[in-house]
Amino acid sequence: MIEMQGEGLKFSNQLAGYAKAFHVGLISVLSIVTVGCIGLLLYLLFFHFSSGLPFLLLIPLLIFGFMAVLTYKNYRQYLRYKIINELNNEGYYTFFKDFKSGEEKEDLIPYEQMEKIIIGKTSRYTLNNRKDFKTLYIVGVNIIFVWKKEGSYQFKTFGIENQYDLDQWIEQFQKHNVKIVVTEKNIRYVPEALYKEVFLDSKVDLQPFQKQLEIGHTTYQKMELFISQKEMKNIAENMKRLS
Repeated sequence: MIEMQGEGLKFSNQLAGYAKAFHVGLISVLSIVTVGCIGLLLYLLFFHFSSGLPFLLLIPLLIFGFMAVLTYKNYRQYLRYKIINELNNEGYYTFFKDFKSGEEKEDLIPYEQMEKIIIGKTSRYTLNNRKDFKTLYIVGVNIIFVWKKEGSYQFKTFGIENQYDLDQWIEQFQKHNVKIVVTEKNIRYVPEALYKEVFLDSKVDLQPFQKQLEIGHTTYQKMELFISQKEMKNIAENMKRLS
């Protein structure tokens, strides 16, 4: 999974220098330990096979080997792709480049084309270091851009889990007079294929933005879903029948 780095209005997947050094250092350490385990395993197989030690060594070998491969693959994603998401003075700018395939995409949604901005709460599992071992969630938002292209609704989504960043984005929308509607309910599990049917229905629970949406904190409480899985399934089935 590629995490976006940034603050305020601009985010990118590009790692800072210290983050690159950390990844390289971690991969190096894990690789050295893995190679050492392999060497020791071969030695034990040839000279102490009957002792059972080679089989015990398989456990740390598999663990460190798996961690080394996983860390390396994750790091390669940051090297292979360049992703930028930015809310600038012209609109919402996105850039994507795959250095391996050469694929490159650049897009801008001008503020004047934005029909509305939908902001809904999200929650995801996060590490609980407390002694109670309860399920812990971090609260964020998904920002959904809504505009029309050749008469059809288009959508783009960007997630934020920092209060300062969200406040900056909302301030920028307001500065350019873009309509903002919000919900305190969890919209994380609504697939983009159902955005039009779920969010643009006149009966949906979306309210004009009036007060700050509080995010960035953790909670034990499971957030109420904007729409149930059963309702989404019914909508998807109706769409298939009509298509």
